[in-house]
Amino acid sequence: MADQIYNASLIEALWEKIVPDGYVLMEGGRHPTKLIRLKDDIVGLAFQFPKNVRLGEISSLGFSVELKDEGDSKELTILKNPGSDQSIFSSLAANLLGLSFDTKEENAGNRFKSLISRIKAWQKFMAIRGRKLDQKAQTRRTHEFIR
Repeated sequence: MADQIYNASLIEALWEKIVPDGYVLMEGGRHPTKLIRLKDDIVGLAFQFPKNVRLGEISSLGFSVELKDEGDSKELTILKNPGSDQSIFSSLAANLLGLSFDTKEENAGNRFKSLISRIKAWQKFMAIRGRKLDQKAQTRRTHEFIR
């Protein structure tokens, strides 16, 4: 159902409207989800979770992932790396927002685990045996992955 709500074109259009150091709220509630834009025009997503969630190290070719304390909660931030492909990252964002929407009725711990599993799947997608995919291969694999 969420694949009908979020798509890469919508995500890119929303990022264009966000001022530096601003955000667009995608899901409200106790643990909101936001599209964000940093001062240096780096775009990304931010998911709020309870303070008790934990994260091991995650690194990827096209994006960075960070879990930081934000008051009485934690924020999982996924940022596009400079020079990485915008359309691939937009597809990743749409896919993660769709997953967040589809799991919104689950408890926060299960939602967090689902997002981390999906992020790890995207990591595998973005790297084949440790080598960077060229633009054509990335685009082809993106379309295969999000179906």
